Amino acid sequence: MKKIIPPQKSYRILLIGDSCDDVYVYGSIERMCFESRLVNEGTPVIKVENSITKPGMAKNVYENLISLDQHVDFYTNKEITKKVRVVDSNNKSIVRIDYNDSVKPCDISIFTDLDLKTYDCIVISDYDKGYVSKEVIKYLTGNFDGDIFVDSKKQDLSNYEKCIIKINDHEYSLVKGFPKNYQLIVTLGKDGARWKDKYFSPYPCEEVNDICGAGDTFFASFIVSYLQNKSFEKSIQVANQCASYVLKYIGNYCITTDKFYKILKGSL
Repeated sequence: MKKIIPPQKSYRILLIGDSCDDVYVYGSIERMCFESRLVNEGTPVIKVENSITKPGMAKNVYENLISLDQHVDFYTNKEITKKVRVVDSNNKSIVRIDYNDSVKPCDISIFTDLDLKTYDCIVISDYDKGYVSKEVIKYLTGNFDGDIFVDSKKQDLSNYEKCIIKINDHEYSLVKGFPKNYQLIVTLGKDGARWKDKYFSPYPCEEVNDICGAGDTFFASFIVSYLQNKSFEKSIQVANQCASYVLKYIGNYCITTDKFYKILKGSL
């Protein structure tokens, strides 16, 4: 019997979160510098050959959702924050330099003035830089009856009541508090993901060039899949495959609509 595939649908999504610019500086190391007396072995000198800037953190989630043809109202910090990664000719990351690592909290009136009922879901990409305040979290979770998807770096997650929370295994080890009512997905890198007592194997990846942004792709693709089928199992399998697909690209990379729906069709 032929499988029936749900038609592609665009949902109205409210997205809030901390954002940055991900800057990649590429070059080659041809010599060492001995200017510092404290470094006997010398400091690598990188000859810059190229640099690119891509949207990071919540902006990467936004780009992934837009790439999947979703309608997104996006609220994020106005301050410019940067993560600058210096990468050598062997594709090895030498150092990361963070600029403006904290931002002002968002104005809660933004959300009290919104008609939350017009949204199919709320997405919170909380990198714990300051934009997503406890007051905003409590307001959104207390005044929205639909699905709220959360990816958070906070160690205290207790305010995310009734949310679907996605964190990685390292973040999970640091959590000091969970809400009373929630769903939790833990991503395990090369070991896949876990939901409740179920483990989901990763999708095979022939080439891994950069893991940066893969968690955002997992998050966005899980959300769109779950909105369509309301299945944790199927949506985690889709998200695993989407995250695996972007690992071969340097820097943040968005899954395309065509690729996503081919993956989605294969999971149903």
